[in-house]
Amino acid sequence: DGETVQLVSRKANNYDHLGRFVVTTTWFEGRLGEVDLTPYSVVLADRIAETIAPDPLTVAEIVDRLNADEDEGGVKAGSVRTALRRGLKANRFTIADDRWGLS
Repeated sequence: DGETVQLVSRKANNYDHLGRFVVTTTWFEGRLGEVDLTPYSVVLADRIAETIAPDPLTVAEIVDRLNADEDEGGVKAGSVRTALRRGLKANRFTIADDRWGLS
């Protein structure tokens, strides 16, 4: 039906480091149909927004909820903090008493 994979370019000799991306593939009748490439930070910010929509949470609580359905690895607290800070600058997230919420 479809598959989502995280793609990380670990080597950058003559160009800037590209960062992480999420690649989503869609298959139709056994053939590759569509490939969608999205920056990981955008996908993570969307997942965080869904997690904190009902009520504001701390970074640790956000990480725990995001990792509850992960099979391996999971999301790290540093990645969540970075996404939250970027969202704070873009007026997407708010913070009060160490609890992050939606704007």
